[in-house]
Amino acid sequence: MYMSAYWGRDLYSGKHKGEVRLLRSRNGYVWEPISAHSQTGDKGGEEAEFIFDQAGNLWGTIRLEGAGAQVVFADKDSLDHWHTFPTRDKYDSALFFSYKDNIYLVSRRNLDGPSERGGLLPPKLRRNYNLIRYSVTRKCTALWKLDKRKKQLIHLVDFPSTGDTAFPGIVEFAPGKFWLLNYSSDIDGPQKSWIRGQLGKTYIYETVLEIGAQ
Repeated sequence: MYMSAYWGRDLYSGKHKGEVRLLRSRNGYVWEPISAHSQTGDKGGEEAEFIFDQAGNLWGTIRLEGAGAQVVFADKDSLDHWHTFPTRDKYDSALFFSYKDNIYLVSRRNLDGPSERGGLLPPKLRRNYNLIRYSVTRKCTALWKLDKRKKQLIHLVDFPSTGDTAFPGIVEFAPGKFWLLNYSSDIDGPQKSWIRGQLGKTYIYETVLEIGAQ
């Protein structure tokens, strides 16, 4: 069994470096790092999500708070060595699932566009600018498909959602049919920014998602 964990202390201060680790266990009680080194190297990161393809290779995402994200690949013979591919999009509360040999991602999406901007600002100011901008813009829960060749996630569709949203859960109940749960501010109410959603109620919504033959 495998799981990811990240070191989040000082996340919103200039001291935060970020460190993602892949852990493994044979019994579900005792967990150990897969390697002595972190899987993010010196680039930092937090909130990693991953999945194994049919060949046993690892694919994933790493959130970079205030600076987009990374798409991740690790060969089945060196799962401790994560290759990262930067993206200006940001995948909060990400969840991977697969159907046949295709891999999909459900995650929060920023409707204001790519999460990493302010390229002319110094790094610290750019990060603060992106954190503030992210808080005051609208979000939704969305579906992406992984392009393995390009190491990119292709946006497919947005689900009805607004305000504070995502943290999905999913289960396949029939071939190609999935029961998807995610939380959101009231989808029948006004469209909200993420910070407004944080200050109000959220609800759990369900979607039956069908993946056609591909």
